[in-house]
Amino acid sequence: MAVPKKRTGHSAQGHRRSNWKATKPAVTTCSNCGQPVLTHTVCSACGYYKGKAVSIKSSDHVEAAVAVKEEKTEE
Repeated sequence: MAVPKKRTGHSAQGHRRSNWKATKPAVTTCSNCGQPVLTHTVCSACGYYKGKAVSIKSSDHVEAAVAVKEEKTEE
């Protein structure tokens, strides 16, 4: 098993860790309700993504799902 020959000094340890830092997550506002939302994520408040109802939370989602089912049965 490999064992270090010398102990790493404080300065070398600090130089190695200089780029290790937390980054702020990218946040935007929901186009439907205006709540802050992580980018590329469905809004947890209203259930919209890019102006479309995609979650069960949104009232329009149920109507859209029923319309799609009706179109499939007509074909």
